[in-house]
Amino acid sequence: MNVPAAAFILGDARDFHFSPRFAGALSTFDSLNYVLTAGELLDVFRNVHHALLPNGRFVFDLNLEERYRDYWGSTCSTVDDEHACFIRGSYDSETRIGRTEVTLFRAAAPDWRREDVLLLQRFHPADEVLTLLQRAGFHRAECLNAASDLGIHGHFSVARGVFTATKSADAVEFR
Repeated sequence: MNVPAAAFILGDARDFHFSPRFAGALSTFDSLNYVLTAGELLDVFRNVHHALLPNGRFVFDLNLEERYRDYWGSTCSTVDDEHACFIRGSYDSETRIGRTEVTLFRAAAPDWRREDVLLLQRFHPADEVLTLLQRAGFHRAECLNAASDLGIHGHFSVARGVFTATKSADAVEFR
């Protein structure tokens, strides 16, 4: 896709402010699972709500607990002549936090250079997310199952909820 007039803005979804000017907002690939508290997720929802025009739609996906419970404990690695990468995952059902630890080795003459990254995600239950959307001012919020409700197939659809919500035509801003 070629969009020469597009403006790309680097920012934090928990702290941005636009005047209402967008007909829709989209967040994909479990980006919002990186928001680790319900309060911060509510901040995101309020920011998006404020940026939408009346009747604007917000669509996003989140990993469901099954994905963390059944898939986050796996490991994988890849090794070639210039890189070695090791990925380890774990999930704590009590805190609902999924951890991904990445260790990367890169060939850097005369040695190898090591880099470690820790990524944290949180499982947000669908009923909690729907309540937060309502508190942010959205209505007609729902959670759809990517596989059974939307017919999405493959790895992306496994234990993924797709949420939709609408800003009402007569919405009152909650700032």
